[in-house]
Amino acid sequence: VACKFLLENVFEFHGIVDFSDVGVVLNGGVFLIGFMLAGTMTDFKESERLPADMACSLEAIEEAFVQAGVGRPAVDVAAGRRAVLEATRSLRSWLVNKAAKSAHFEALSRLSEALYVIEGQGAGPHATRGLRDLAALRRTVSRIDVISRTGFIASGYALIEVVAVVIIFLLMISKFKSVVAELVIC
Repeated sequence: VACKFLLENVFEFHGIVDFSDVGVVLNGGVFLIGFMLAGTMTDFKESERLPADMACSLEAIEEAFVQAGVGRPAVDVAAGRRAVLEATRSLRSWLVNKAAKSAHFEALSRLSEALYVIEGQGAGPHATRGLRDLAALRRTVSRIDVISRTGFIASGYALIEVVAVVIIFLLMISKFKSVVAELVIC
């Protein structure tokens, strides 16, 4: 707004192109920027939900171990809970960048082994439910990994910057029919 004010009042440059002629470029630029932001917002919204999904899966797996021990003294519930705790600690360390990616995959494998053990101890339905929750946990962890490693392509950023500069330039050289429209648009 300040640049446009200086152009008109100090340099007495009132534009060389009608704003209606640059509307197509403005619409295209807004569409492109919106398209790029939509992709970013989708990942952002999903990444908001994923830690809660991960916590719920871990809790469900722990509940499977606890329920497997009800009425079955042979089932070692404490060992299952330790496996869940180890996986939780490993995932937390990975999320805060204190552990390598391979560490949490190993912890999840040990968790699946603990579920196989309770299946052998006579708690097949609970082990099956725990394995289903473990699959959901692995899916969530993989999605978090993909989102954390994905970045915009440098050419996408460059394209947005070029479009923004072109739009600003076109707004500076545009003539407007009213001062109010000029203030709102610029």
